[in-house]
Amino acid sequence: MSNQQLLYLFLLKCLSLPGTHAYVQKTCGPGQRLAVNYRRRRSGAKRCLDCGTGRYQPSQKHTIGECWVCPSGKYSGSLKASQCLGGAVCAPGRYGKIGATSPSQVTACQDCELGRYQPVFGQGECLVCPGGQGSNTTGSRQCTGTPCQPGYYGASLATLPGQCQACPPETFTDFHGALSCQACPNGQYTLKTGSSSCQDHPDCGAYNYLQEDYTCAECHPYIRYVGASACALLILAILISCCGRRSCLFAGQIVAMLVIAIVTANCGKTSDASLYSMMGVCVYCLCQTFYLVCKTSPTES
Repeated sequence: MSNQQLLYLFLLKCLSLPGTHAYVQKTCGPGQRLAVNYRRRRSGAKRCLDCGTGRYQPSQKHTIGECWVCPSGKYSGSLKASQCLGGAVCAPGRYGKIGATSPSQVTACQDCELGRYQPVFGQGECLVCPGGQGSNTTGSRQCTGTPCQPGYYGASLATLPGQCQACPPETFTDFHGALSCQACPNGQYTLKTGSSSCQDHPDCGAYNYLQEDYTCAECHPYIRYVGASACALLILAILISCCGRRSCLFAGQIVAMLVIAIVTANCGKTSDASLYSMMGVCVYCLCQTFYLVCKTSPTES
């Protein structure tokens, strides 16, 4: 036996070893689908599974991962079916039961109702006409009219075309033929009617708040001064507490100044009473700081 033949046999042996299935393309026959082996999922091993009742797969040597549902007008009562049995499938404009498993489950085809249509053979339901279009006859294969533009929506199950309405503020549609408008996502808004998109809320920054008309306004003319004072007193209290080791005496002040700094930075519409109250707390804490520093300062030389 030549060296080339030995090498060829060696390669065939390697390809047939367990764990090398990824190098060999797995194919399935009619009435089967290709699925990942649940026992060897991590390794990527695949196997063929038989189609269940009410489904079929006609393809030869395929890698399709699903079996198809029997169309309306047909059935399959056996496993591993390569085709469905029965009469003619439902024509466009009509619908019936799909996935039937016996002749008794096959229902008579029915016409699509008003405002619905179906352009495909063998379907199990009819589709609602897109917004702006309509169907005023039963058994329609298509709807009449022009779909609504983005930013507009039409009535569901319409029998007449052209019934488009603009989306109200805070809502939008971004595609043709919408049947309803959707609310703007969190953090976005639109004040216009007939919007096809929303825009981000403005970034008002510290000491400002967002008004109902999505414009920024200052919380109070003096709010930033109170906030800056609270931050300065907070830093001062922390420094004195750390350096002088009197943290218990300044704990209340640290908490109060921290709360005021947060409230003023993330404020809403602040009243004069609220502002003066926070200002009074700052003045009190400033006086307390000097009192505690003087009281606890060493007197011995």
